[in-house]
Amino acid sequence: MQLLEPRLPGSGLPAGRGPVRLADLPSFTAALVANSRGIAPVGRIGTTTLPGCPALMRTLSEIYESIPRDPI
Repeated sequence: MQLLEPRLPGSGLPAGRGPVRLADLPSFTAALVANSRGIAPVGRIGTTTLPGCPALMRTLSEIYESIPRDPI
């Protein structure tokens, strides 16, 4: 997320941080997890199923893949 977040506004995707309560989940279309290996959609949190958004995941994947890698 540290790599994605600064690039989101330039892609037309709003970004924000804040608490998300279980009661808020029905208002969300999608959720994801991000780590050093990439991003992945989250289909369910607790008993709440999230419909997901393939277009959003595709855009986020494209952003993630465009980030230059650090040489090791």
